[in-house]
Formats: sequence, structure tokens, C-alpha cells
Amino acid sequence: MKFNKKILAALAVGTFLTFGGNFAMKAVDFLSNEKNVDADRIGILGICGWGGFALNAAAQDTRIKATVTSTMYDMSRNIANGYFDNDKDADTIQRERMDARKKNFCSTHD
Repeated sequence: MKFNKKILAALAVGTFLTFGGNFAMKAVDFLSNEKNVDADRIGILGICGWGGFALNAAAQDTRIKATVTSTMYDMSRNIANGYFDNDKDADTIQRERMDARKKNFCSTHD
């Protein structure tokens, strides 16, 4: 299978910046409509902190048929829970998130 390197480079560099949180779904939408792409064989690669984003994208979008990651940690989990969440149960994490939302809301609406 032959790929257009310009298309792949544009997707690799610009998708997250352009599409935000739905970057993978938008990339799959785009690739699925390309004549030289087999829509049933689309995969995603996540390196370093992007490994968690790749896993989450594949979990949300069933059109992604293969996922490869090389990462030490899940960056999306880190953003949501912080670095030191191993000892916390789900209720503690939820409470901390709600407290942070209240704090952020109050500080922006004073």
C-alpha cells in the first residue's frame, strides 16, 4: 500500500492542534475517505505521553483496528488524576475533581 507522505505528515503534526480532543476521530474520518486507504485497516500509534491518547481513541472509535503504544505512563490519566493517584480510590479521585472544578468555577466567577 502506498501512502501520500504529505497527508501523513499533516495528520501527524496538525491533527491534535486543529481538532482538539476529537483529533483521532477526525483523522479517521479523513483517512476513511481517501481512495488509497483501506478503511478497515486504520491503526493508531501513540509514543510517550500520546500512548494514553491513542488507547483512549481506539476505545472510543471502533473504526481504529490496531493500536500501538510505546509509553511509560498514560498522559490523559495524568492530566485527569495527577501524578500520584495510585493510592487513591475512585471516590477520592471523583471528590478531588469536583473540588477542583468548584475552585476553578469560583475563581473565574468572583
